[in-house]
Amino acid sequence: MLDRVRSEAVIHTEATPVPVLDSALPKTLTGRFSVYCGDRPNLYTSYHDTTVRKRDGPTSFLQDCGGDLQV
Repeated sequence: MLDRVRSEAVIHTEATPVPVLDSALPKTLTGRFSVYCGDRPNLYTSYHDTTVRKRDGPTSFLQDCGGDLQV
């Protein structure tokens, strides 16, 4: 399903901040939970999470995509 979403001409995405619990740390961290949705005919939804807000997460997920990204 991930490959089918990545193969689309248009991918729709949204990133949401989420609390990340780590018992080794004194406080809760903020991670990012991204959803990627394909377009027709591949109406699949895939998810990707990262612990930091950097372009590395989306870049690694979308590295082989050649279409447009709608945010």
